[in-house]
Amino acid sequence: ASLSTAEIPQLTCFTELKGHTDTVTNVGFNFDGTLAFTGSYDGSIRIWRVPSTISHDQTTMTPACVIDGGPEDIEWAEWHQKGNAIVAGSSDGTVWM
Repeated sequence: ASLSTAEIPQLTCFTELKGHTDTVTNVGFNFDGTLAFTGSYDGSIRIWRVPSTISHDQTTMTPACVIDGGPEDIEWAEWHQKGNAIVAGSSDGTVWM
């Protein structure tokens, strides 16, 4: 089976999550979809409040919280399935929650 570009719906970007200074390696949502996180090679995790509606006037968002993991890259991160806890690992082998 093949897929042509005509069959792919047009997507529109409403909001940009700005703040990381290096490549974003992870994105995840909490168990009820009200919070999201982004993890980056800049060594930080940013937590964002997910609005119930997106305004076309709101083109950027600021993070609700920034967790600085130190100078090493965030290689992986995962949100707990039933709670508001994030586990992350950095390139130096450190795991933190």
